[in-house]
Amino acid sequence: VTLAGPTCDSADVIARGYPMPTVGIGDVLISPVMGAYTSVTASKFNGISPTPIVMS
Repeated sequence: VTLAGPTCDSADVIARGYPMPTVGIGDVLISPVMGAYTSVTASKFNGISPTPIVMS
């Protein structure tokens, strides 16, 4: 599986060939050490706003 970020930049790839099980809508993915992909260090690069934080 290729895990990519939200931008249209071809370098916006988190991992290529990442082994993971099939996931579906509503599944939660947890991944440590995400660097700039976290809400703390998110930017508005390429006009994309950071994802809202939802707590339930």
